[in-house]
Amino acid sequence: NSYLYAEYAISGIYAITPDENERCDYPKCDPPVPAYKQQAFSDKKKVVGLSFGPHKGKQAMYYIVHLPSGRDGEGINRISFSGSGNRDPKASIEASTTVGFLPFTVSFDGTKSFDPDDGDTDNLTYEWDFDDDGLVDSTEAKPSFEFTKAGVFNAKLTVRDGNGGSDSTTIRIDADNSPPGPRIISPFPGTSFAVGDKIVLRGEAFDAEDGQLPDSALSWEVRQHHNNHYHPFLDPTTGNNIEIDPAPPPEDFFEYTTTRSYLAIHLTATDSAGLSSTTVLEIHPRMVNLEFDSKPSGMTILLNAEKFTTPVSLVGWEGHKFEIEAPVQKSPDGSMMSLKSWSEGMETGVSTADYTVPVDQPSQPIMATFHASRPVPVIKSIDSDFVFSVGDSFELDGDAFASDGVTRLSDSALSWEVRLYNVDADDYVTLLAPTKGNKLSMPTIPEPNSVVFNHANGLKYGKDAAEYNSPDAAGLGYLEVILSATDESSGKTDTTRLIVEPDIVEISVDTVPSGIDLRVDNQMVTTPAIVSTWRDHSFNVKAVGGQFLNDKKYEWVQWSNGKSRSHKVKARKDDSIVAEFEAVESLPVPEISGYREGRD
Repeated sequence: NSYLYAEYAISGIYAITPDENERCDYPKCDPPVPAYKQQAFSDKKKVVGLSFGPHKGKQAMYYIVHLPSGRDGEGINRISFSGSGNRDPKASIEASTTVGFLPFTVSFDGTKSFDPDDGDTDNLTYEWDFDDDGLVDSTEAKPSFEFTKAGVFNAKLTVRDGNGGSDSTTIRIDADNSPPGPRIISPFPGTSFAVGDKIVLRGEAFDAEDGQLPDSALSWEVRQHHNNHYHPFLDPTTGNNIEIDPAPPPEDFFEYTTTRSYLAIHLTATDSAGLSSTTVLEIHPRMVNLEFDSKPSGMTILLNAEKFTTPVSLVGWEGHKFEIEAPVQKSPDGSMMSLKSWSEGMETGVSTADYTVPVDQPSQPIMATFHASRPVPVIKSIDSDFVFSVGDSFELDGDAFASDGVTRLSDSALSWEVRLYNVDADDYVTLLAPTKGNKLSMPTIPEPNSVVFNHANGLKYGKDAAEYNSPDAAGLGYLEVILSATDESSGKTDTTRLIVEPDIVEISVDTVPSGIDLRVDNQMVTTPAIVSTWRDHSFNVKAVGGQFLNDKKYEWVQWSNGKSRSHKVKARKDDSIVAEFEAVESLPVPEISGYREGRD
């Protein structure tokens, strides 16, 4: 009745078993402690997989270890129950060198071999086969051997405990061969990164025997180091010009994590004989000092769910976007308080804010301002990534907590209102007047009152627009969803608002030849032009004949979509339509008579 799991970063295999004595519920324990007891099962490091399988007619646990190549223990290992029976020893080899030119001598050492049974290690015997011929070349614990033939040899050591237990291991020896020399070209030494950056891995390798090695001989691995351990970030990948996108955020906000973390880039080159060599380059994050505070000071804030008491100073990584939360809580003087606002310019929710670490250290602390606690309304059915189209109707579902931040209010305490700000409109129309209740159906989105031509921001609208400083800086309209909650026990009300942007479609309109005017929703526009509008909006286009361009008169011939001169276009997706015109006559070219060059 136990569960085994492995912990990669801290290392070890652990067993957890049910134990009610361990239980500690919230709020006594924060975070709560489950009713399970944890015990160390094994101190094995860097375990990435566990599985049970057969072994000598019984079951054993097999575990996979991920370590830098060549380290003892890398690969598949086994833990089995032997009871009082004899256990096999563990063979281990060390060598003074593994590569050399003929003739060369290698000193071997097998004394790191051991036996788990008490007293058996001192009685181990050694059998060495250095040249792969199947014969025992030495029975010493620390022998030497001279290699006189070129080739790749797997020197083998077999250890025996005298009680029927044995184990073997090998080490590769390359005779008359030299390892290749890998070089990392990109990123350059000294490169630093911001969270979200794209990093390109590019390198080369030269081998004395093979010459310039192909990209297929290169293998990349990236490890994300945190203080004194690391996590695999990019598993061994063959090739060149490998992209890492995006660069990672820090693991947490503790000093040893943010200031002692980096990416270690390993480039391994392998020659035609299978001999490899690795070079390593470290790149570090660009760090920014941050300060967080509150009014009043001494309040609790959560940074990516980690608790801190204000004021707090920490180190962030440039470009790291994370959530800050200011929960309802007691102030230092004992009164209940909830969040009033975050620092100006931050994208905020009810009690949260999304903060992105800037390039330079902020001149002022990131500030959470509290006030006497109010109800906490939360919009659940819509989020900041939601967009709307013409004809949409969606459910308004929310939640609210009383002023204590714990008690959930009933649906009758909620009131919804929805406002539609149309394209280039100075005011709004009410789609849903203030209505009490929850899980309400919102009226369908109507057609916009106009379209926008040649939008300056291309495909970027709303919060992504270059000049964004208000909900409708892009001029394309938006919805404002308002949820209010009233706590009848305290008589206090609070409101949260969510801006929902339209799903924008772009229709390119043009003429042949370009430069002729078209009528779009009763507005004349000179081609070529881009029409930006809400998805599923139907707008009218009309080709107007009898226009003059470059001293020629043009009449409409046809539309590229085969429709009539004046017709409706439904903006289902980004598209283009073209009106074809033909010249029907030319204007006479005026001439000036009675003028002779050279006379005034």
